[in-house]
Amino acid sequence: MKLKNLLYSAGLLCLVALLVFLALGQDEEEPFLWSPEFGRMKADLVLHGVEYSRQSRGEDAVWDVDAEVARFYQDRDVMEFDRLNVVLKSDSNPVRIVADKGVYRLKQGDMEVSRNVRVYSSEGYVLETDSLRYVKDKDLVATDDRVLLLDDNGSRLEGDGFVYHLKEHRLVMKNPVALIPEEETGV
Repeated sequence: MKLKNLLYSAGLLCLVALLVFLALGQDEEEPFLWSPEFGRMKADLVLHGVEYSRQSRGEDAVWDVDAEVARFYQDRDVMEFDRLNVVLKSDSNPVRIVADKGVYRLKQGDMEVSRNVRVYSSEGYVLETDSLRYVKDKDLVATDDRVLLLDDNGSRLEGDGFVYHLKEHRLVMKNPVALIPEEETGV
């Protein structure tokens, strides 16, 4: 019986030593088991290899999402996506958005994408930024991050964020700087 108690105590001591070692050797920047990052894992539903279409009544899909991982949080009414590809099918010119992360707020209809965001238009324009949000109530797309807009001719438009009003097709960019290739200026 003493041997069994001794082995049990030794095992418990090893477990405590391992946890102390992990906690002390923990990099402050790196998440650990009891960090807020651990709470993100507690989704109500986790799906891998997701294909999701948002429909409008009596119409075709408004947008399609492909993502490596999707997490649904029922209490917040939110879907989070990892490595997503979104195709917006408004008007006759579809737009494709690629990003590392995405959040869709189901009740509001708002969506936000972040990290390595690229937007590709059917006309050949490419927009690069760190984050982009769609606000349904205001019918606009916006970012406060640095923006680079490229066209297929090599022209560049850079700015410190923008607001795009969807109904008016009006872009307002903060601190815009245009870089146009010499062959395009006619000089």
